[in-house]
Amino acid sequence: MTERSDGSAYYTVDSYTGTIPFTLTAGFIVVAITPTSTITYVETEYKFTFTPEHAMPVNSYVVIVHPTELQITDASKSASLCTGFVNFDTSPLCEINTSSRTITVRNGFKSAQVAAGTQMEFTVPYITNPINQVTTSTFSVTTYTENGYAID
Repeated sequence: MTERSDGSAYYTVDSYTGTIPFTLTAGFIVVAITPTSTITYVETEYKFTFTPEHAMPVNSYVVIVHPTELQITDASKSASLCTGFVNFDTSPLCEINTSSRTITVRNGFKSAQVAAGTQMEFTVPYITNPINQVTTSTFSVTTYTENGYAID
């Protein structure tokens, strides 16, 4: 119980001491996703270029969710042939999950933080374009801390 100067009292019901995780309102300065070919239902490669507003801390990672219309028929082949990494500080590793439609880049920030506003890019091969040009979903690009908290 705590007594106020006017003689009234109030009781503490609950308290917490420690850190509270929070989400930054963030985004990207630039995001560009460019296929080598725009012909429908053709297997091609996609170049992912993005510039996050915030720094990429050590051990952070990038997750791209691709539209349902795109197909990656051989995820291990596409993942093993990810290339063209620009401004990742170490040898990145692509992980592709076809059921969740995610392309995750890990190990790209193992030794040092990458500064905010740094343009990064990489290319993923063997992605099949949609069967038609009408899209019903979009790409999503998110960067995360090593603990899974969203950065941008």
